[in-house]
Amino acid sequence: MSYLRPNEFALVAHRGGPELGPENTLEAFSESLKIYSDFIFELDVRLTRDRQVVVMHDPSVDRTTSGHGLVHELNYSEIQKFDAGHHTQWKGKNIKAPLLKDALEMFKNSRITIEVKLPGYEKDVIEIINRANAQDRVVLSSFEQKAVSELRRFAPNLCSGCSRNEIRQMLWAVKSGLSFIAPSQGNVFQIPTDFDNVVVFSKKFVSFAHKISKQVHVWTINDEPTMRQLILEGADGIISDMPSTLYRVAKELKKI
Repeated sequence: MSYLRPNEFALVAHRGGPELGPENTLEAFSESLKIYSDFIFELDVRLTRDRQVVVMHDPSVDRTTSGHGLVHELNYSEIQKFDAGHHTQWKGKNIKAPLLKDALEMFKNSRITIEVKLPGYEKDVIEIINRANAQDRVVLSSFEQKAVSELRRFAPNLCSGCSRNEIRQMLWAVKSGLSFIAPSQGNVFQIPTDFDNVVVFSKKFVSFAHKISKQVHVWTINDEPTMRQLILEGADGIISDMPSTLYRVAKELKKI
């Protein structure tokens, strides 16, 4: 298995797809696979006080669980007691925030985007991936250049996304037409359509990325018209909170 496949349109369930279950939980990941067995799912990881790599987007547990406090100030045994569906329709269903190793072990045949939120625990993440023999089915990503650089240092042969700085670098390359200033590392650009009033995604961006052997996945797209437009303009994949809609659109446009 390889995370990036030539000529494949990638369907990525953002945090597993919050329409299907509480975000970043095994339950949401499992539900996305019921829609389409080859769904890639994206998850975020942080480090707990006792150095467990937990699947959690925010710096604190407050928004997504019944608990309170910063992730790095809590032991995983404390986080495990919280209801990860507390603020959703799945409240009281005994859903917990999983560890990264839980996701890799439970979904042995699935591809996973692992977003490292902060620098400092890159080696922990790589060790977990290695223990799960999941090297060929993950992509390592982070907005933070330091984290991306460390991930690549510890695992130079693993697929990686491009940092925020590398995306800016690519935009300059696209604008100037100078391929030598494009980022040399990384395998996939995971980008928004625009950011801070700057257009990021374009046909030209995709064409340029393909010339330097990188794919382009676009986040976080939840409306059908934008999904259709991005597919028609050549995006290699879409990351969405709405896996069911994304699957239907991709199937109608014969991308899967």
